[in-house]
Amino acid sequence: MSVIDTRWVRLRRRLAPLTRHVPYGHLAAASVTYARRAVPMLPRPERRFVIFAQGRSGSTLLTDILNSHPRIYCADEILTWPHRYPLAWANACSIGHRGDTYGFKVKIYQLTQAQRMDDPGVFLRRLHDDGWQLIHLQRHNILRQALSAMVAAQRDMYHLAAGAQGPQAVKIDVDDLLWRTEERARFLAAEDSAMGGIPHLKLSYESDLLQPEAQQHTGARVFEWLGLEPAAITVRLRKIVPEDLNKVVVNYDEAERAIRASPFAELLDQA
Repeated sequence: MSVIDTRWVRLRRRLAPLTRHVPYGHLAAASVTYARRAVPMLPRPERRFVIFAQGRSGSTLLTDILNSHPRIYCADEILTWPHRYPLAWANACSIGHRGDTYGFKVKIYQLTQAQRMDDPGVFLRRLHDDGWQLIHLQRHNILRQALSAMVAAQRDMYHLAAGAQGPQAVKIDVDDLLWRTEERARFLAAEDSAMGGIPHLKLSYESDLLQPEAQQHTGARVFEWLGLEPAAITVRLRKIVPEDLNKVVVNYDEAERAIRASPFAELLDQA
């Protein structure tokens, strides 16, 4: 454990008594105040970034790629639970990690539901104005995205290590799949609206993460965009749903008929 990591552990221990008296949402402000005044040796990272993406869009894969860089610490989703001061909480979470570049992931529905934001774009703009760099990652085949979420939930297997055996085929509720696909379309529209006019790096799962060679290029591209030197990239994850949907959906014939008759028919044959 590094010196900074050790200090961060001590900081969290000293903050622990606050949790008995202060509502959870208020802890962010207390954390920032304590970190800046009582523990000034904990540095604020030189660079901070946010990955704005839906679930099953490749955000975990992108996080894994970015964490290959020795100067990056990319956390998971830190806004899953309500916070009264989400920006202060994000700033507090960025302090005291091994790298001088810190990032985290956030989903549109975490902002609208968990954080109860009527306009997520206001929060994203505040992040940008506070020095955070934004990465907007989208998966445009929302049908396969919805199916991936259903398969993962049924098998309780959300990520698959390279070389590991994939999940067995599952039976899906076709009506639920179509409803989830429509929901993903609404999320895409909400994301585009929230990001409107805010400078960011745009990434696509299909173009930038689906193929191994694209993953290497994307890692190098993001490192450069963050102002970091190149670094070797290690990819430890692979797709949980194969290209051939027959191999993962037991009732594929039923699903195919319904999808062909839906507005999402053209997505069935796309990667």
